[in-house]
Amino acid sequence: MSRAAILKQTFEQELNPQVIDLVDESHMHSGPALETHFKVTLVSEAF
Repeated sequence: MSRAAILKQTFEQELNPQVIDLVDESHMHSGPALETHFKVTLVSEAF
């Protein structure tokens, strides 16, 4: 399972979001693009 999938699954289970957008931005950073930099937009009543 990819890091993005693990993150999304965890957010969904723990925060029950109304909106979740997970974007892998690793390709915009130096070094290998190995799912290390994400931008997350999340809307949840949990916070």
